[in-house]
Amino acid sequence: MLIIRFNLHVGMRIGDIFTLRKNQIQEDHHRSRGTVLRLVKTTSKTETDINILLTSQAAEQVITSGYYDKKENDLIFPWLNEEDFREEFVLYKAISSKTAYFNKVLSTICEKVGIKHISSHSLRHTFCTTLVSKGVPVTSIAKLVGHSDISTTMIYAQILQETADDAISVLEV
Repeated sequence: MLIIRFNLHVGMRIGDIFTLRKNQIQEDHHRSRGTVLRLVKTTSKTETDINILLTSQAAEQVITSGYYDKKENDLIFPWLNEEDFREEFVLYKAISSKTAYFNKVLSTICEKVGIKHISSHSLRHTFCTTLVSKGVPVTSIAKLVGHSDISTTMIYAQILQETADDAISVLEV
């Protein structure tokens, strides 16, 4: 599924991905990469503005979804219908329903390939933890994922420290 790979490279909440529109993906010029795609959106939960330079892998998922053939207001990943947007409660219910379905599909995929069950939120955790492990400052990660409170992002640094502590304990005799 396009959304899985996309989310591993942007770390967004699944509801924000379901509501992502073409006009929130902008072509931009990068000093070394040339023409790139950039995601500019206000997150639904914290109403934080995010501005993410898409990796080539994330851009590929957007392009594969038919980006260049879409109208400005079209959904990038059309899991929702326009009627779902008619009022806030209807949108909330539609996102909840699609998230449950997405998680069920993801669970089935995990079962078939023999890995532990993960959810849509696990993809967001993986994004954050990967960036922490690569030395990206926690403040930058918080900005990328739209955390309004840095202490939320610090959880990922703590998880990484606990993993490192567990790893070193194998040396105890």
